[in-house]
Amino acid sequence: MPRGLGRADARGSRLAVELGVGRDTVEAALRLLEQVGMLVPPGAGRRRRIVLPDGKAARPLRVAILDIDPQSVALADGYVADLLHRLGEAGHSVFFADKCLQELPMNVGRVARLVRQTGADA
Repeated sequence: MPRGLGRADARGSRLAVELGVGRDTVEAALRLLEQVGMLVPPGAGRRRRIVLPDGKAARPLRVAILDIDPQSVALADGYVADLLHRLGEAGHSVFFADKCLQELPMNVGRVARLVRQTGADA
C-alpha cells in the first residue's frame, strides 16, 4: 500500500482501477449511495455495509463455478471446499458448470453462451 493511504483510500483506489474511473469518482458515488441509504458509512477502520430496502431480504442465489480445468478443483481442494461450505451456509446453492474454460478453448463467445445456459444468478 502506498505511504499515506489509509485502508479506505486503498479500497477506493482498487475499485477505481477495476472500474477504470478516478478515485474521486468512486468516492462521490459511494457518498451518494450513503446519502440515499443504500450504504452505511464506515466507522473508524471499518468497511461500508450494504443496506437492503425495508421489507427486502437477500434472496438465495444459484452460483455456478466455471473452472479453468477439471483437475484444478482437486488441486484447490481446501479452498473450493471452504467456498462451497460458506456459500451453502449463506443459503445459496452452488454447482459446477458442465464444461471448463479449457474445454471451451478460452473462447469468449463460447464462454458467454455457456454462462447464459447455466441458469445461475452468479
